[in-house]
Amino acid sequence: WQKKIKNFSQLFSQHLLPSAAFNFLESATHPQVWLKQISLDSRGSKIVASGETESFTTLGQQLMILEENPKIKSFVLSSLSIGKMGKVDFALNILFDSAILGR
Repeated sequence: WQKKIKNFSQLFSQHLLPSAAFNFLESATHPQVWLKQISLDSRGSKIVASGETESFTTLGQQLMILEENPKIKSFVLSSLSIGKMGKVDFALNILFDSAILGR
């Protein structure tokens, strides 16, 4: 039994918590930014997100939030356009610290 408990402990210590990435992203998102689609690559510690906001100013503030967050390794604004009713549509690729997932 001790061997089984040890094996379980090792397995559990390597378990990833993908939901933690979504919680992290929520905490790193400007209150006036709406994320419409989110894709998580937990093995690559990458999030691809598309969203919209009211203005380029708000998008700039969002980018500053990401830039200043030490848990974000890098990000790329991969697309930018004016959407319906003059809102700013965008897409981001974000590489984050894998420790967020419990590694």
